[in-house]
Amino acid sequence: MKRGGKRSSRDGEAVPGARARTKDVAEMQKEEERRQRELDEAKRQAELEDDESWEDDESGAEAIESGDDEEEIIDASDEGDDEYAEFQKESLAHISNGIKSISFKELDQVGADDDEASGAAAVLVWRGDIEGAAADEAEGGEPMKLEFSNRAYDAFFQLRTEYPCLSFEIVKDNKDNYTQYPLSMVLVCGTQADEQARNELLVLYVTNMCRTKYDVASDNDSEEDYIGDEDDSEEDENDEAGEDVNDGEPVVHHRSIKHYGTANRVRCCPQNNPASGSQLVAVWSDAGHVQVFDIESEVRALTDFSNWSKEQAQVWKQQSTGGQSKKAQPLKFCTPSTSHKTEGYGLDWSPVQANVFASGDCAGSLFVWQPTDDGRWKSASSSTALGAMSIEEIQWSPTQADVLITARSGGVVEVWDTRDMRDCKISFQADPSDINVADWNRARQASHLLVTGADSGAVAVWDLRRIAASEPIQRIAFHKKAITSVEFAPHNESVLSILSDDGRCTLWDLSLERDVDEEQQAVGELFSGRLREYPDQLMFQHQGLMHPKEAHWHMQIPGMVVTTDYEGLNLFRPMNWKSLMR
Repeated sequence: MKRGGKRSSRDGEAVPGARARTKDVAEMQKEEERRQRELDEAKRQAELEDDESWEDDESGAEAIESGDDEEEIIDASDEGDDEYAEFQKESLAHISNGIKSISFKELDQVGADDDEASGAAAVLVWRGDIEGAAADEAEGGEPMKLEFSNRAYDAFFQLRTEYPCLSFEIVKDNKDNYTQYPLSMVLVCGTQADEQARNELLVLYVTNMCRTKYDVASDNDSEEDYIGDEDDSEEDENDEAGEDVNDGEPVVHHRSIKHYGTANRVRCCPQNNPASGSQLVAVWSDAGHVQVFDIESEVRALTDFSNWSKEQAQVWKQQSTGGQSKKAQPLKFCTPSTSHKTEGYGLDWSPVQANVFASGDCAGSLFVWQPTDDGRWKSASSSTALGAMSIEEIQWSPTQADVLITARSGGVVEVWDTRDMRDCKISFQADPSDINVADWNRARQASHLLVTGADSGAVAVWDLRRIAASEPIQRIAFHKKAITSVEFAPHNESVLSILSDDGRCTLWDLSLERDVDEEQQAVGELFSGRLREYPDQLMFQHQGLMHPKEAHWHMQIPGMVVTTDYEGLNLFRPMNWKSLMR
C-alpha cells in the first residue's frame, strides 16, 4: 500500500502525538517549542517518569490539542515524511509491547506440566482402529506418514532395497540365541522388479544392530543416550558390567542370485543347518514355477568370509589347472512344466520330514515334492476339479509327517493326508471371505492350535481337536483391512503377530485376561479407564507400514519381529519384549 493512500485514510481524524506543520518554517519552529513546553509541563504535573503505554500518549496528546491553535491535517501532498515515520515507529512499538504481554506461549503454560512449560510440543498417538481406514491418508490423497517414538522400541531399524521385497525368510545361522547387543541376522528376500529379468534373490547380512531405545534425533547426543545403560538395560542380569557400549549404525552386506520373475513366496527349509552344508530355499515365481536354491555359499561368504575365501581359492586353483572341481550352482531344482500350470502362493516345508515341501497354485492344484537318492525330485499331486479355488496358504503339521492344511480363496480350510492325495480328509468354512494366511503353532504343547487371517480383516484361532464344531475358540476383530500375515511366536506359544493391509503389525498375548482391580492398583483409576479402549490381549502396535505383506519372528533373537512392505524392511523389538516372551 502506498504511503499517500495510507495517510488519506486518516483525513478528518485527530492524529495523537503528531506535530503540526505550517507553511512558514519559522512559525513551525516557534509552535514546536511552545508545544514542547506544554508537554513538559503536563508531564511534571502528572509526575510521569516514563510514559510507555498507548493510553498515556493519547492523554498527553489531548492536553496539547486543547490549546488555542488548531493542528493541520496531514494529507498526501505534504512533504517531509520523517516526522510521520517517527510517529508510525512509536505507535508500532507500543502495539508490540501490548502483544508481548499476552503471548500464546504464556497462555498455553497455565496449568501445564513441566514438559509443556519447557516448550515440548504435544504428541498425538495415531489410533488406526479408531480413525479408520479412510483417515490414514493426508490431504491430497497421499498416505499419512507417522513418526515413531524411540522409547516404544528396544531396537528399531528400517532397511531399503532397490526393489520391494514382498516375501522373505529369516535364515538360521550358526549361533545360539542372542542375549546381548549388538545383534546380527541373515535374511533372504525375493524382489518385485519392474521387469521379470531384473529380479533377484537377495541374501542380506545385517550386523551391529544396537539398542535404539535411548537414541534421539540430534547428532550431538552423549554416549549415555545410547545402548548399554545398566540401569535400564533389557538384557540378562548376568551380563558383565564391563560390556562395551556400541552406539554405531547397523551394517548391511549382501549377495544376490538371479531369479526370473517376481518372488510370490520365499520359504527356508526348517532343517537348514550351517553345519549340514546346505541352506535350501524354495521360491514361488509369478512365472509359474517353484525353484529350490542352496544359498549356503552366499551365507558363508557373508558370515564367515575368511574360511569361505580360502575354500573358494582352492576351487579356483583347481579350475585353472584343469581339475574336476566346479563352482557349486545355487539352483538345485525347478518344478517341471507338467506340474503347475499357473503361478501360486501356497508354499511350505515339512518340519518333520527333511527336504520335503508342498506347493499350491492359483488353479487349485496341490503338489508334494520329495528328493530321491539320485538327486531328482518326485511329486504326489491332488486331483484338481475344474474351477477349484486358488490355494493361498499351506501349513504342515509340526508333529505329523503326513498331514498338512491348505487355505483356499472362498474361506475354506482343508486338512490333507499326503499318503492319499485323492481328496482332503476334513474341510470347513473358516470365513465368508478369502483366507489369505494361516499358521500352525509349532510348540508341541500347543500343536493343536491353528490361526487364520481373512480378506475381511478377521483373525480366528482354531482348536483342531474340535474342528467338527466349525467354530473358532477365539476371534480377533481389530484390523480394518485384509490380513496379510499371521504367525505364532517361537518363544511363547500364546503370543501371536498379525499383519494387516491397514499398515499395522500388532502383537497379542492370547493367554491374558483383564483384571480390573489389579489394573487400577497398577495404573490408577483414570488411566485404567483409558486402557479399556484397547483389547485385553493387545500388547504392541507397530504402525505406519505401506501395504505390508509378511511378518516373521526371529528364531534366535527373542522378541525380534521383521516385516516387509512396499518401502522396505522393518526390524523391531518392542520395549515390552520380555513380557511377550514369558
